[in-house]
Amino acid sequence: MSTRRSSAVDTALVLRKLDVPEGVRLHSENVKEIALAVARRVAARGKRVDLGLVEAGALLHDVGRAATHGPAHCSKGAEMLRKEGVPEKVARFAETHFLGGLTAGEAGALGLPSKDSIPHSIEEKIVCYADKVSDSGKILRMHGYAGGNSPAYKRILKLMREVEGMAGGKLETVRDFDAMVAVEKGGKYLVLKRKSPKIWEFPGGAIEWGESPQQAARRECEEECGLKVAVGKVLGTTSAVYEKGGKLKHAVYIVFSGKAVGGKLRLSREHTSARWVGKKELSSLSLGFNARPVVDFLKK
Repeated sequence: MSTRRSSAVDTALVLRKLDVPEGVRLHSENVKEIALAVARRVAARGKRVDLGLVEAGALLHDVGRAATHGPAHCSKGAEMLRKEGVPEKVARFAETHFLGGLTAGEAGALGLPSKDSIPHSIEEKIVCYADKVSDSGKILRMHGYAGGNSPAYKRILKLMREVEGMAGGKLETVRDFDAMVAVEKGGKYLVLKRKSPKIWEFPGGAIEWGESPQQAARRECEEECGLKVAVGKVLGTTSAVYEKGGKLKHAVYIVFSGKAVGGKLRLSREHTSARWVGKKELSSLSLGFNARPVVDFLKK
């Protein structure tokens, strides 16, 4: 495997300074996970890939949407990043992710700066690809926007074939729906520490075929920690894209409030310890990515 990490951009700081909307940030997080999964597969087949550059480019590719959601978000985003002092190789991701990239002529016809913004590096191609497959309906929308016989649309298809060829084929995708419960007792919330990775999380798991989310929430609490729980209102929903077992998983989480009404606290094989923690202390724990949004839900 040939990888390196050369980017030292503080992407979180840039996103805050540019006031990028939460929805755009979530999309960019998903693009990052897809892009890194693809990049690792490309690297495993002998190509040299800069994972740090892929990560920074994926997280910052859509910053222009803080200003506009039209085609100009690509050139505007690159301009915003350059003003923040972001390296040119990172700023280019904002320009090169739109469609399959634009020629100078195509950009000029859209009222954008007349410059080549076609992805050339492996890293640019991977992020552009990840942006396209991050949404199951995006390719169809690009077909409608650019026209199926247009050079711009054909460039998207060519780029996708090229990246999938470098990666050894498409990543297999799986979609899961999960129920999680913020179980409360005496003003504190139950968190469980996983065996691997060693992070803290709230009780919960996959909604099985035929179950309601509430039924899954009750079952998972009893299976994971031995407690009978009265499931309350929906606190919020969240989602994440990540790689697991060579597959790209899209998990959608429905988060409930809950009260322990019976049973005795015990641990499943997945966990090594359990704690009842106050709201303020939750933020200081090493939480899993799916648990972090729950802390924000509890603050509302």
